[in-house]
Amino acid sequence: MQNTQTSFVNQLIEKQLRNGRIAIYTKVNNFKCGELDLNDSTFYCAHRSSKNIMRMFNNGLGINEQILSLYNFTFIVIPFNDSVLKTSRIKWLKEGILSPFYNTSVDRQIILPLNKINLQESFPVQDQSQLTLFQGLG
Repeated sequence: MQNTQTSFVNQLIEKQLRNGRIAIYTKVNNFKCGELDLNDSTFYCAHRSSKNIMRMFNNGLGINEQILSLYNFTFIVIPFNDSVLKTSRIKWLKEGILSPFYNTSVDRQIILPLNKINLQESFPVQDQSQLTLFQGLG
């Protein structure tokens, strides 16, 4: 018999927060994946550490594939150890690897290697003239 399990069975639970964000949890183990802020088009991932690295996927970190494919946002922010990793959802979808390892106990994830996450091309460059507005005064 062919496996009929699909990745489009809803794996997620949403909870509206008072700050306007949406907290997203997996149904599998009620794990809080992170918070989606539609105002700044950013998914703020739950804190990750070195123990979350998936070594068999080029030392990558995973995000639930439904968060990446069903929600419309631009940026991803991941607190990682003592730093903050930033990239775009499009980059994660284009360059990430869909994990074949999922079942009723593990949610399906797209994994992106750490060395591809923190690239500056994913973010708009801040105008340097704004940073020096008061330069020369005094």
